Amino acid sequence: AVGTVKLIQHAGSLLEASDGASITTQKVMRLDTALLEATAPIINLISSPNKETSLTTAQSTIDLIRAKVTSTGPVVAMDKSFINVTNGALINLTYGSNMIVTGDLIRMLSGSKINVVNGPLISVAGAGSLLDVSGALVNFGGSGGNKIIVNNSIAPTATLSGLPVSATYGGSVNISNPIKNPSLGSISVNGSLISATNGGKADIKGK
Repeated sequence: AVGTVKLIQHAGSLLEASDGASITTQKVMRLDTALLEATAPIINLISSPNKETSLTTAQSTIDLIRAKVTSTGPVVAMDKSFINVTNGALINLTYGSNMIVTGDLIRMLSGSKINVVNGPLISVAGAGSLLDVSGALVNFGGSGGNKIIVNNSIAPTATLSGLPVSATYGGSVNISNPIKNPSLGSISVNGSLISATNGGKADIKGK
């Protein structure tokens, strides 16, 4: 099996785009039975003053299958940029995958936008699958105007810290202080922002 002895270590971001780049792909990262230690954002999008950098994925942007990721956070960093997920989650954990983040999960600056259609922002499914974030779900900053927009048909089972989430078939979601600098951004959801099912767990501590 890949990565069961030594962590995969990367000195920088796995995807970094800047200066108005436009990327369209199926997904950015798929890890299957691997261990990854990230000290820089896995995805880092930076715009120039007059050019928006954008990323569009037709499936889940980050897809973990029986994989383990540890990160100092943020996992996704954006500066005046745009992510569009047309069918899936921004982050998808399945088959016992773990993502442990010691900082904030997402950082958005200066009018950045995440748009997720036909999926939640985060999906955690399967026994042993775990998202554990010590910091916030999202840290808004810069000049403000940041937005997360999520549309799906997943019926919420609870509203936590003002955010609709779904926990079914033994799944669980716990959220505390999910947003840093809420005056600099907004989250709007039609459906559920986070989905945890079949024993999957999402824990966002917001420290």
